[in-house]
Amino acid sequence: MKRISLLLVLAFAMIRPAHAQQATVITGFLGAQFFDTDAPLETSPVLGMRWAWFARNGHGFEMTLDYTETRVEASQLSSILGLSFDDPQAIPEQLLRIALDYGYVGRGGVVRPYVTAGVGFLDANLVLSNRAERILANLNREVDTHDSSITYEAGAGVLVGEERLRFRYDMRIVRIDHLLTYGGTTTYQTSGGICWVF
Repeated sequence: MKRISLLLVLAFAMIRPAHAQQATVITGFLGAQFFDTDAPLETSPVLGMRWAWFARNGHGFEMTLDYTETRVEASQLSSILGLSFDDPQAIPEQLLRIALDYGYVGRGGVVRPYVTAGVGFLDANLVLSNRAERILANLNREVDTHDSSITYEAGAGVLVGEERLRFRYDMRIVRIDHLLTYGGTTTYQTSGGICWVF
């Protein structure tokens, strides 16, 4: 019985350090999204969730789901949709993105830096006003206000803390391949949030 107990204690002691070094990280975040000046889009808040898994050597992967509601200047609609509106001054555009990234977390104590890079998929919808829809109906026209695009991204950040609940700060560059008719654009995303490490 003593031998079995000793073997169980040794096995647990060998497994526990290996398990303690790998981590699953779930993060809820809030931040801001800055669009390239070539795109007719306004700076807007972004919110989302990240789920990551890192192996003992620091390498891993991460999934991100984020949502942004920006605005398109009405003066740009003539080139995007072939229509011109005097009012409203801007049209809301909803951007929902899902991404899968490679990630690496460095060793450290309270502050642990990390880097990520990967690809994603963006779904975009222009939300036309009732007035705009009435104009389209009177003109007997239909316009496509929906588009989607592949995205490419790279980022860096830090995990701060040593407990299960930690603070996470993140900066990313996201390249959108194309969006509606104004082509590709680059966005800059900065965010912070609380993460749960287990």
